Amino acid sequence: MNLETDDEWIADDVEMDDSRSDDEMELVVEDEWNEDPAEFYELGEPEEIKVKTFKTLAQSYPFNLRNIDNAPNLHGLLPDVFDHALNRVMEGSADNDLIGAEFIHPQLERPVLIPFRHRDEMHGSHLLHVLERVMQSNEALKLDDGQMRIRMVKISPPQGKGTFEAF
Repeated sequence: MNLETDDEWIADDVEMDDSRSDDEMELVVEDEWNEDPAEFYELGEPEEIKVKTFKTLAQSYPFNLRNIDNAPNLHGLLPDVFDHALNRVMEGSADNDLIGAEFIHPQLERPVLIPFRHRDEMHGSHLLHVLERVMQSNEALKLDDGQMRIRMVKISPPQGKGTFEAF
Protein backbone atom coordinates (compact mmCIF):
# COMPACT_ATOMS: atom_id res chain seq x y z
CA MET A 1 0.00 0.00 0.00
CA ASN A 2 1.38 3.37 -1.01
CA LEU A 3 1.09 6.19 1.57
CA GLU A 4 0.87 8.84 -1.12
CA THR A 5 -2.15 7.09 -2.60
CA ASP A 6 -3.83 6.88 0.81
CA ASP A 7 -3.20 10.59 1.46
CA GLU A 8 -4.60 11.49 -1.93
CA TRP A 9 -7.63 9.31 -1.30
CA ILE A 10 -8.28 11.03 2.03
CA ALA A 11 -7.76 14.48 0.50
CA ASP A 12 -10.14 13.68 -2.33
CA ASP A 13 -12.79 12.39 0.06
CA VAL A 14 -12.82 15.42 2.39
CA GLU A 15 -14.32 18.58 1.00
CA MET A 16 -13.22 21.82 2.59
CA ASP A 17 -15.31 24.97 2.35
CA ASP A 18 -12.78 27.79 2.05
CA SER A 19 -15.34 30.24 0.68
CA ARG A 20 -15.90 31.91 4.10
CA SER A 21 -13.49 34.37 5.66
CA ASP A 22 -12.43 34.05 9.31
CA ASP A 23 -14.83 36.88 10.27
CA GLU A 24 -17.74 35.10 8.61
CA MET A 25 -16.83 31.87 10.40
CA GLU A 26 -16.91 33.70 13.76
CA LEU A 27 -20.35 35.10 12.95
CA VAL A 28 -21.65 31.65 12.07
CA VAL A 29 -20.33 30.25 15.35
CA GLU A 30 -21.94 33.06 17.37
CA ASP A 31 -25.26 32.73 15.53
CA GLU A 32 -25.33 28.98 16.16
CA TRP A 33 -24.49 29.39 19.86
CA ASN A 34 -27.71 28.75 21.70
CA GLU A 35 -27.17 28.34 25.45
CA ASP A 36 -29.92 28.29 28.05
CA PRO A 37 -29.92 31.70 29.83
CA ALA A 38 -30.65 29.93 33.14
CA GLU A 39 -27.10 28.51 33.05
CA PHE A 40 -25.70 31.99 33.69
CA TYR A 41 -27.58 33.10 36.80
CA GLU A 42 -28.96 32.03 40.14
CA LEU A 43 -32.32 33.32 41.35
CA GLY A 44 -32.77 32.85 45.07
CA GLU A 45 -35.90 32.20 47.08
CA PRO A 46 -38.08 35.28 47.54
CA GLU A 47 -37.99 37.19 50.80
CA GLU A 48 -41.02 39.20 51.87
CA ILE A 49 -40.25 42.87 52.55
CA LYS A 50 -42.33 45.90 53.52
CA VAL A 51 -42.60 48.72 50.99
CA LYS A 52 -43.69 51.91 52.74
CA THR A 53 -44.24 53.86 49.50
CA PHE A 54 -46.95 51.45 48.39
CA LYS A 55 -48.00 50.49 51.94
CA THR A 56 -47.80 46.84 50.97
CA LEU A 57 -45.58 43.79 51.03
CA ALA A 58 -43.25 42.79 48.20
CA GLN A 59 -41.12 39.79 47.26
CA SER A 60 -37.38 40.37 46.97
CA TYR A 61 -35.38 37.89 44.86
CA PRO A 62 -31.57 37.74 45.13
CA PHE A 63 -30.02 37.36 41.68
CA ASN A 64 -26.36 36.50 40.98
CA LEU A 65 -24.57 36.06 37.68
CA ARG A 66 -22.48 32.90 37.26
CA ASN A 67 -20.41 31.21 34.55
CA ILE A 68 -20.21 34.44 32.57
CA ASP A 69 -16.52 33.93 31.90
CA ASN A 70 -17.60 30.97 29.71
CA ALA A 71 -19.94 33.08 27.58
CA PRO A 72 -18.60 33.81 24.09
CA ASN A 73 -20.80 36.90 23.55
CA LEU A 74 -21.53 38.44 26.95
CA HIS A 75 -23.08 41.64 25.57
CA GLY A 76 -25.53 39.61 23.51
CA LEU A 77 -26.22 37.13 26.31
CA LEU A 78 -26.97 39.43 29.27
CA PRO A 79 -30.28 40.86 27.97
CA ASP A 80 -31.55 37.30 27.48
CA VAL A 81 -30.36 36.32 30.96
CA PHE A 82 -32.08 39.34 32.54
CA ASP A 83 -35.29 38.73 30.55
CA HIS A 84 -35.32 35.06 31.57
CA ALA A 85 -34.95 36.00 35.26
CA LEU A 86 -37.60 38.75 35.00
CA ASN A 87 -40.03 36.24 33.49
CA ARG A 88 -39.37 33.79 36.32
CA VAL A 89 -39.92 36.50 38.94
CA MET A 90 -43.18 37.62 37.32
CA GLU A 91 -44.55 34.09 36.75
CA GLY A 92 -48.17 33.92 37.89
CA SER A 93 -48.35 37.67 38.60
CA ALA A 94 -51.28 39.95 37.91
CA ASP A 95 -51.10 42.40 34.99
CA ASN A 96 -50.77 45.39 37.32
CA ASP A 97 -47.86 43.95 39.34
CA LEU A 98 -44.65 45.98 39.24
CA ILE A 99 -41.00 44.98 39.18
CA GLY A 100 -37.90 46.96 40.12
CA ALA A 101 -34.23 46.12 40.50
CA GLU A 102 -31.26 47.13 42.59
CA PHE A 103 -27.54 46.65 41.78
CA ILE A 104 -25.34 46.19 44.85
CA HIS A 105 -21.52 46.05 44.88
CA PRO A 106 -18.98 46.80 47.64
CA GLN A 107 -17.28 49.39 45.37
CA LEU A 108 -20.51 51.44 45.11
CA GLU A 109 -21.29 54.07 47.73
CA ARG A 110 -24.98 53.19 47.50
CA PRO A 111 -27.04 50.71 45.46
CA VAL A 112 -28.14 51.63 41.94
CA LEU A 113 -31.93 51.48 41.73
CA ILE A 114 -34.10 50.82 38.70
CA PRO A 115 -37.58 52.24 39.36
CA PHE A 116 -40.64 50.01 39.46
CA ARG A 117 -42.32 49.32 36.13
CA HIS A 118 -44.85 46.95 34.67
CA ARG A 119 -43.25 43.78 33.29
CA ASP A 120 -43.99 44.73 29.68
CA GLU A 121 -42.00 47.96 30.24
CA MET A 122 -38.99 46.28 31.91
CA HIS A 123 -36.59 44.56 29.52
CA GLY A 124 -33.24 42.84 29.91
CA SER A 125 -31.68 45.38 27.55
CA HIS A 126 -32.78 48.17 29.92
CA LEU A 127 -31.09 46.46 32.88
CA LEU A 128 -27.94 45.97 30.80
CA HIS A 129 -27.94 49.64 29.75
CA VAL A 130 -28.12 50.79 33.39
CA LEU A 131 -25.41 48.31 34.37
CA GLU A 132 -23.13 49.53 31.53
CA ARG A 133 -23.56 53.17 32.63
CA VAL A 134 -22.63 52.26 36.21
CA MET A 135 -19.60 50.25 35.06
CA GLN A 136 -18.39 53.10 32.81
CA SER A 137 -18.42 55.55 35.68
CA ASN A 138 -16.77 53.11 38.09
CA GLU A 139 -14.05 50.98 36.49
CA ALA A 140 -13.47 49.02 39.72
CA LEU A 141 -16.76 47.17 39.19
CA LYS A 142 -16.40 43.72 37.68
CA LEU A 143 -19.27 41.43 36.75
CA ASP A 144 -17.24 38.28 37.21
CA ASP A 145 -15.68 38.98 40.61
CA GLY A 146 -18.60 37.39 42.48
CA GLN A 147 -19.35 40.55 44.44
CA MET A 148 -22.05 42.03 42.18
CA ARG A 149 -25.52 41.38 43.56
CA ILE A 150 -28.80 42.21 41.90
CA ARG A 151 -32.05 42.21 43.80
CA MET A 152 -35.32 42.06 41.87
CA VAL A 153 -38.40 43.23 43.74
CA LYS A 154 -41.97 42.39 42.71
CA ILE A 155 -44.90 44.40 44.09
CA SER A 156 -48.61 43.75 43.88
CA PRO A 157 -50.05 47.23 44.50
CA PRO A 158 -53.01 47.29 46.87
CA GLN A 159 -56.41 47.59 45.19
CA GLY A 160 -59.72 48.90 46.36
CA LYS A 161 -60.67 51.42 49.00
CA GLY A 162 -59.36 51.80 52.49
CA THR A 163 -55.94 51.21 53.91
CA PHE A 164 -53.84 48.11 54.10
CA GLU A 165 -52.25 47.46 57.46
CA ALA A 166 -48.99 45.71 56.56
CA PHE A 167 -47.02 47.36 59.31
